[in-house]
Amino acid sequence: MRILPFTLLKPRGIGTPGSIVSRAGEILEQSIRACESHVDFKLSIDTVWAIGRRRASLDRVSSLCSAGRLAIGSLWAGVDPVRYPEAFLRDVQLGALSLDLAGIDSSTIVIDGDGGPSSGLLDWAGICRVIFATRGSGCVDLSCDLGLRFLSDAALAHRDAEREISSTEDVIGLGGALWCPTLDTIRTLIERAEDAGWEVRFSSWDALPAGVPSGRGQAKRRYFDAIQPDVSSVLRRVTQSLLRTDRIVSLGSLLGMDVSSWNTEDVWRRHLEDLAGSYTGSGDRAKQSELHRSCAEIAGWSERAQADVELRVAEEVDAGKGPDGILPLVVFNPSTHQRSDIVETDVIYYGDSLATDFGRYEFYRIVDPQGNPVGVEEISGKQVETAEVRIRFVAEDVPALGYKTYYLVPKPQDVQSQAVSIQAPGAMVPDFPEPTFALEDVEERISEPRRGLRLGRKFHIGEFTIDVDEVTGSIDILGSDGQKLLEGMRVEAEEDSLSTEYGGFDPTGRAIPLVVQGVDLVESGEVSARIRVSGQIGKSPAQIDLCAYAGLPYLDFEVALSWRDSNPAMVVLRAGLGCLGAGRFGAAFSSAESYEAGYASWMISERESLALTLAAESTAIACADGELRSPLLLSTADPASYAYNRIWMPYPEDVTYAFRLGLVEKERATQVVDRSGFLSCRAIYDRISARRRPASDSGLEIGSDSVSVTSVRSTSRGIECVLHNPSGSPGEARLSHAGKEQMYVDVVGNRVEDADDLVQLDAGQVKAVMITSRSPDEERNG
Repeated sequence: MRILPFTLLKPRGIGTPGSIVSRAGEILEQSIRACESHVDFKLSIDTVWAIGRRRASLDRVSSLCSAGRLAIGSLWAGVDPVRYPEAFLRDVQLGALSLDLAGIDSSTIVIDGDGGPSSGLLDWAGICRVIFATRGSGCVDLSCDLGLRFLSDAALAHRDAEREISSTEDVIGLGGALWCPTLDTIRTLIERAEDAGWEVRFSSWDALPAGVPSGRGQAKRRYFDAIQPDVSSVLRRVTQSLLRTDRIVSLGSLLGMDVSSWNTEDVWRRHLEDLAGSYTGSGDRAKQSELHRSCAEIAGWSERAQADVELRVAEEVDAGKGPDGILPLVVFNPSTHQRSDIVETDVIYYGDSLATDFGRYEFYRIVDPQGNPVGVEEISGKQVETAEVRIRFVAEDVPALGYKTYYLVPKPQDVQSQAVSIQAPGAMVPDFPEPTFALEDVEERISEPRRGLRLGRKFHIGEFTIDVDEVTGSIDILGSDGQKLLEGMRVEAEEDSLSTEYGGFDPTGRAIPLVVQGVDLVESGEVSARIRVSGQIGKSPAQIDLCAYAGLPYLDFEVALSWRDSNPAMVVLRAGLGCLGAGRFGAAFSSAESYEAGYASWMISERESLALTLAAESTAIACADGELRSPLLLSTADPASYAYNRIWMPYPEDVTYAFRLGLVEKERATQVVDRSGFLSCRAIYDRISARRRPASDSGLEIGSDSVSVTSVRSTSRGIECVLHNPSGSPGEARLSHAGKEQMYVDVVGNRVEDADDLVQLDAGQVKAVMITSRSPDEERNG
């Protein structure tokens, strides 16, 4: 009788975070005692976080691991690699680092989810064994309760389990979530096995065959993100904020700043524990409330870190020369490629002597470092002591992982008599022409038989035409050549039969459409225009906002939903594929199997020299029968429902889902779907102090048309960049950086070999490059 005792230390789930920490401490101590007291007993623990919190026990744990008595999975918290792929990388890194510091070897990960990561990531991380906690994995099934039933005090359950054990040759899992192995439990197990005529042989998962079990045909799609959209959206926002913080801190380090005070590892550990949690079942509202508090604290820390690094860089940037009142606007790019995008910032107007005298800013322009005017629009503002406005403009060709300075130049009161030349940066006094508008034209479609009833409108904005049917609410998106890119885009609810397990969806075939109540142009300015299609699905308000920009090949659209119906249904965004057809789907580090199951976060469809890209911020996209689908919200019964009583899941008042559509050159497609963070801007009011930085600079540029940059972070050894080739053919990336040298490193940052500027990757391969950055003294000395 082969028994594999195990415990799953899920950091958020059964109880409050504090109670789980205390329970995990008890489990760890009991496990150590059991392994030390019983010569044959072995135990497997899925994650590292509980061990990392109990440093006093590290020596005993390390000794038991070396003796083969204790096996520990190498993930810090057990994040789902399909739902949160970027965070899963941090889970692998921080778990492996903690084990490495304790002298513990581990090549096993335990996944509580529907699918696993790519083989390239596993190879780079040195992981040779993957076990799925929710389904059978090779010769052991951790989801089976056979071992627990054998120990049951219920005679019938024990008898049935004994019969099943007698007919199986597989390893029998014994354990579960927060399962505690006591000495009494071990004695009872051995006694019952001896009564049945069996000898108990304990095993750990380190003794199982290496490999990654195939999940094809086994894992069923579960829509947990759609059931709790507010939980998944806040977790993803914090993940993106931390990823952007890592990049901005790396930018500061590469430019020679001391950024040691903004080490993100401890903050990431806390966030990983939040990501690995379950927020349904008993006490779900209390757990969700605690989650939102935790996310708010992490997001606040992340914003402070970004602001500190960006302001310290901006305060040293060339402030330009020219008329009084010029405001340098330093735009930061967290991507590792040159980027043009929209940027928004708040500006406060101060007078020359009197702070509240802002008359000189009655008219102004934004210019680039060469003095060329760029379009700008005010999106909000107020006047109290002085004037405060929020402006939006397009920043073009901002250097990779770097910055570029724009200048807000006030219009001289009398240009002819007070002509002042601006020396570069800002090499001229800009003209102040009449403003233009991003919205070029609107065409109306009228029903003549219905006496001029309007049926729809076409909005021509920048690179796109948006054709809205005001009867059905469906939207066609066309390119500048008139060809349809997406056809019949709409939001609707598909009825669910409730015949699946919790988290599943089985459509009945009945759809509840969006009843259109209005199609409005809600914003129209020099830079952008926003169209809103609003209505109701049943009793629930829903709207689609589409925003296009002058001079940018992007169309951003958001779906806002306030679900108020107690009906079983899946709210989906649907759209027919236009002229380019279906392309390839993907997400960071996810396997092709996950893409097929509908877990992709982006799509790229190529034809000749162009590529249509679609990226989702907080939900997944898939293709079925030539149609794009994105599940938004699954209205379903609460798992706490009993018998015939249905308790409906609570839903937030308002949830927003963001998408970006792009029509770009094929070589830029991989860059466009990289949602590594938004452009940010810092206004500088001190133009007198000495400056030492140029108007624009780059810390790191990675050029490639096929390789994705999935992570950039600052470590004690330098700047680590993790590259992934998601394509089916070899690829390469060229590095250009402000550091000193680069080398290939393993998952814990140890040097593997020297690296050239040209990094070559096989299909699906993952590599990490460490760049040693310049010290502040080296930066000052050039």
